[in-house]
Amino acid sequence: MNLRSIALKPGELRPLDRGALLLLGLRCAARVAPWRPASADGPWAAGCALALTAAVGAPADPAAARALARALSDAGARACNALTAADEPLGRAHNYACSTLSTVVEAATLAERPPLLKEVILAAKLSASIPALLAHAGRAPLPAGADPSGDPVAAAMERVWSAIRADVAALAAGAPGVRAAADPGAALAALGPAWPGGAPAWIPPKG
Repeated sequence: MNLRSIALKPGELRPLDRGALLLLGLRCAARVAPWRPASADGPWAAGCALALTAAVGAPADPAAARALARALSDAGARACNALTAADEPLGRAHNYACSTLSTVVEAATLAERPPLLKEVILAAKLSASIPALLAHAGRAPLPAGADPSGDPVAAAMERVWSAIRADVAALAAGAPGVRAAADPGAALAALGPAWPGGAPAWIPPKG
């Protein structure tokens, strides 16, 4: 199994309009939020708010989005560099988490579908990189009851891409309700579980 064979294809996102695509990006970011470094908490909250506002209205201001995206990227890079010697997999997970939301924030400035689609698919890929790298590092073992001869990396990738595809299906039907809700953020979170079937045991206890 490789990324090309399992990642989202543009045609799979045909049911999603501009706002729903941004909501999908935010769902991907929420799924990896437990891996954000503490130093990113401020820009993370601001980035989510900016992207959510753009999903229910007009594209975001490019200057404000660029500043937030840079703050997120910088926080991820610093956290990654600080852990290079002590815990490289965790440092890389911090970086991927911040890069996921940074990409969604940049996508929030876009009105045209082709570039927006490209950025949202990139955000999904970045979010899916975390389970893959953890499995490579032996930190995402096969679930209980699984065939012990199975590949943990393939299992982790299948799990995260299945969750992303579940988001696509839920948003195809539910995005208008999310955008019309009094609290779109709460409605987006309530659209469905981040991990259908229950969160994997290797999710850190930070959300």
